[in-house]
Amino acid sequence: MNENSIIVYGAGISGLVAAICLAEQGFDVEVRESRSSVGGSQDWHPSVHHQVFDLRRTEEYLQIEIGSCFLPVDRHTFYFYGREKAILAPNNSYVCEKGRGKRSIETHLR
Repeated sequence: MNENSIIVYGAGISGLVAAICLAEQGFDVEVRESRSSVGGSQDWHPSVHHQVFDLRRTEEYLQIEIGSCFLPVDRHTFYFYGREKAILAPNNSYVCEKGRGKRSIETHLR
């Protein structure tokens, strides 16, 4: 292995994006994954993660269609001491299901 070689452990979304970024900078990148598929573990508890980003540009960058896993959000509701407070979400605000669900990013990438 030379000084321009990098091994990325884990082929979840973060590992894949890291590998793409490093390869674009000229590194020889190898991605290692212990599972039989990429996209992350479905064993994490089902959850929804909020993200603000440009979905179209992200799909173009990754060269993977992921739009069906993200739902647009127009506001967020918080509860403080039993009182509800809603705030408007910024543009390009999405939630992404994680876990074993039908719409989860892990299921989609399998």
